[in-house]
Amino acid sequence: MEKDFNGVLFRINGYSCAIDALEVREILGGTEWKPLSVEGESGAFLQVRGKAAKVWDLRQTLGFEPATREGVNSFIAVQAAGGGNRLVAFWVDLVLELVNIPGADVKPMPPSFMEMPASFFRASFDHDRGPIYVLNLPEVLKAGFPEKKELALEDKAS
Repeated sequence: MEKDFNGVLFRINGYSCAIDALEVREILGGTEWKPLSVEGESGAFLQVRGKAAKVWDLRQTLGFEPATREGVNSFIAVQAAGGGNRLVAFWVDLVLELVNIPGADVKPMPPSFMEMPASFFRASFDHDRGPIYVLNLPEVLKAGFPEKKELALEDKAS
């Protein structure tokens, strides 16, 4: 990578990962949540700035056991392009911090990293917390998110 990486670090099943800060719409961390239901939609939703964001258990997408709703929960809301720029709230174990990493320190993913789907990550870097794996958001979103129009809570939530 040539440019510096500015990102949000988070934990998922013991791994430290990151998502580009420019891809993050909102961080919802350390709170209990009450899922919203949206008419005509399956799954749970959260309210993010007056919009319905579909909750996506990132643990399951990456091949781990599902998260539990007990206690506090953390979410990273991103914009899912296509069909109306819908919001997705990635459910993660813990949001850690914001980082700025020099571009020279960000490397391609190591070929031996295979516990999680390799296409879901685009780079890695070393940090005080150990190796950090940078999420490849377009590939993760291709993993099955339906392309539909954005849902407004005032119109659709029940």
